[in-house]
Amino acid sequence: MARWVLVTGATGLVGNNVVRALIERGDRVRAMVRHTSDPRPLAGLDVQTVPGDVRDAESVRRACEGADCLVHAAAYVQLGRSMFDLHRAVNVQGTQNAARAARAAGIRMVHVSTVDALGFGSPDQPADEQAPPGPYVPCNYVLTKRQAEQRAGGGQLPQPGRGLHDSRHPDTPAPATPYGPAGSLL
Repeated sequence: MARWVLVTGATGLVGNNVVRALIERGDRVRAMVRHTSDPRPLAGLDVQTVPGDVRDAESVRRACEGADCLVHAAAYVQLGRSMFDLHRAVNVQGTQNAARAARAAGIRMVHVSTVDALGFGSPDQPADEQAPPGPYVPCNYVLTKRQAEQRAGGGQLPQPGRGLHDSRHPDTPAPATPYGPAGSLL
């Protein structure tokens, strides 16, 4: 029997490619979609859509009902120093809402973060999940994604290997500069 996977950010670049990969491997996909989202990235896909917004804890909780896994790919991405409140609401509070909903439902969570949230390394000592964050980066996206990783893990930073099939500690992939098809249409 195929499992139900809830995907937040399903109309965005990363989330939509996750949706397509899940469908291709035979999973059933539920996409939590804001009423303001462009529906075209999901057009023609065999997905169940549910209205919701990661900033609304109750809508995330409802969307998790009956799901076997949550892939939290929703994020507000805008480089620079403006719109801090929106970055924080979506990236930090939204991630906390997703983590709490997944824990309450007893399901696995995959929190899509960013390489920008990791610490810095060097050629001799590459960074990993244990590397402390580098110097202050004056970018609201980076700052809030770092905070989101802590919220997703209940105040703990991700640990290598921790999270696999454990609803208390999400898996945290950290893609770098994604680009390509099936994202929001500009």
